[in-house]
Amino acid sequence: MKTASILGVQFHAVTKQQAVELAMSKLRARQKGYVVTPNPEIVDLCRRDPEFMGIVNHAALVLPDGIGIIYAAKILGEGLPGRVPGIEFAEELCAAMAKENMRLFLLGAKPGIAEKAGANLCAKFPGLVLAGTHDGYFKDTQHQCRRRRRCRFCMPRCPQAGKVHRREHRRYPRHTVLRSWRLARCIRRRVQTSS
Repeated sequence: MKTASILGVQFHAVTKQQAVELAMSKLRARQKGYVVTPNPEIVDLCRRDPEFMGIVNHAALVLPDGIGIIYAAKILGEGLPGRVPGIEFAEELCAAMAKENMRLFLLGAKPGIAEKAGANLCAKFPGLVLAGTHDGYFKDTQHQCRRRRRCRFCMPRCPQAGKVHRREHRRYPRHTVLRSWRLARCIRRRVQTSS
């Protein structure tokens, strides 16, 4: 897959529809991975933090979320077809998942928001199965063990992780629960945008 390097971040040169098709093919093949949608601020963080850049660059899909990324690509002579906003990608992915009755697990945001977002997504995309939800706050090891068991029981095809920024990106790709997930989409916007 062709990539475009913007200050060391390797963006995949795909359209929104191509990104959804690639994500769906990974889901169908039960391949593990995660998607990130960096904007210029995230690229700047990557430039200053090599570990963070490694996490971003190891994503199954690195999608340009921000017109600044597209302008930078043009200035640098890198080929990017256009913006792929995380929230639009997420909605189209949910629509595609609904057509195949796939399961979704929502992780992140304040208590109650993921549940509300899940209900709204299921209403908007009939056929989408909400496997479960969990807010973005984890208190202790016992609580994490309960959450891990709950997530494994649900075995969603595609968890959606909201409220993801530098410290969360570090946690999600290495987190034990993600080992059992097929595709973890990490988007910077909160799950609240769907509620």
